[in-house]
Amino acid sequence: TATISLAVVAAAAAVLIGACSNGGGDAGGPPPGAGPTDGAAPVYLAIGSDETVGVGLDRPTVEAWPQVLYRTALPRETVFVNGATPGTSVADALDEQLPLARELEPTLVTVWLGRVEFNATVPAATFERQLSELVRALRRGGRTEVLVANLPPGGLFVRVPVGSAGPEALADDILAGIVPPEHTARIQAYNDAIDRVARAEGARVVDLHGAAVAAEDGSPEATLASPIGRITPAGSARVAELFADAL
Repeated sequence: TATISLAVVAAAAAVLIGACSNGGGDAGGPPPGAGPTDGAAPVYLAIGSDETVGVGLDRPTVEAWPQVLYRTALPRETVFVNGATPGTSVADALDEQLPLARELEPTLVTVWLGRVEFNATVPAATFERQLSELVRALRRGGRTEVLVANLPPGGLFVRVPVGSAGPEALADDILAGIVPPEHTARIQAYNDAIDRVARAEGARVVDLHGAAVAAEDGSPEATLASPIGRITPAGSARVAELFADAL
């Protein structure tokens, strides 16, 4: 389709830029299981939605967590493409971002999705089925290392849009950092689904939820999101660290 063609052209441009712009060091080599076998440069593709694009950040091309991960944790010769688009669900990624992965044949893919489904109250079983299809295709029979982030607790996923007509009490609670029990239960159901998919498909889980729960107030995890549910610069940097730790 025209949309996919434009995405591939944009990715090709990003490849040329990425191949020349990485200031990261060489230490550590390619991600485990993700190194190319033919001498080609490793390719890193980020798949995701608003958080992966860096929506809400003042300098997303510098501060978005995939860019930070690329710059600080991957080999200098890595080619980086951010294929994420705002408002993307797993179903959207299957239609719009998976074709890009098939075109690029990346050695490393990061996946952080679920916010759109969470806020649309998509059943966890539906989310799991679609995520399983996506991760299986991205793995390419084990030729691609795939890291999948789970959902952190709190307002990043329980978003109250500006001008929302939702219940005032719920909006007040979320803006104060209080997440209703039913939302917490749904986050857990989604995270359980992510764990099952990762185990079945040979991917790795990046435990954003566990890191946030273990964090003390004032830590980067505690400030992962702004009051309206946008990722913060400190939160973005911490997410990059957690993905790097998973490598």
